[in-house]
Amino acid sequence: MTVLLLGESLNGQLATDTVARALDALKPLGEVHLRSSGVLKSVSRNRLHMLENLLARGQKSGVFRKGIDAMQLHISIAALGYYYLTNRYTGSIVFRCDLMAPEMLEKRIEFNVESILRIVGA
Repeated sequence: MTVLLLGESLNGQLATDTVARALDALKPLGEVHLRSSGVLKSVSRNRLHMLENLLARGQKSGVFRKGIDAMQLHISIAALGYYYLTNRYTGSIVFRCDLMAPEMLEKRIEFNVESILRIVGA
């Protein structure tokens, strides 16, 4: 199976579909473990419950807007951090800087926090 990089394809959708198929092929390997993990389920439920409570308090005080889906927000927060870290080597080459340098990490954290606050802000 060949996995194309988005930049190597004239059709970005083709590359995206190829990557999605490759990930789907790996799904059964981790799914068995994840479904049987009581710890993961407990931690995830607790984290989601904490976020729901935080959103409720923020909405009640007028700081956060109403109608925010806690699970979707959780996924967005994770995605903002995950992509940066998993692509730090490629990004450092492409952008000609050390994405793991303290000042770059600080900038990234500030950007992520600002982005999330704009998503939830009233």
